[in-house]
Amino acid sequence: MSNNLAKEWLKAAKLDLDNIFYISKIEHLTPIVAFHSHQTIEKSL
Repeated sequence: MSNNLAKEWLKAAKLDLDNIFYISKIEHLTPIVAFHSHQTIEKSL
């Protein structure tokens, strides 16, 4: 994987992580928090 592509994936992972922090305070959005958590982990590998 090229360096630029890896950086783009990590930027996308950071956006997912930012979403987690924002929506984790809203109880009915728990499934979406789980989704973004999974996406963050996958994009970081």
